[in-house]
Amino acid sequence: MRREGFILVMVDEGLVGGGLFVVFNIRKTYLKEIMKEIGTYNNKGAHKKSTWELKPEYRHYQSAEEEEEMQTA
Repeated sequence: MRREGFILVMVDEGLVGGGLFVVFNIRKTYLKEIMKEIGTYNNKGAHKKSTWELKPEYRHYQSAEEEEEMQTA
């Protein structure tokens, strides 16, 4: 079965893998910078190891009643 419009290209795996690694690493670094601005990293504790938590100034939790009031207003 022949497929029209498809071209098979051979590319060095190192080249593709290296390019993907660079793009992923840039995004990972950018994401970490943002997370450091709005959150704190927890690396201690039984259940909080390797997790992020919002800084207090970004926590705006509302009760279900307050949320319902805002939606109806």
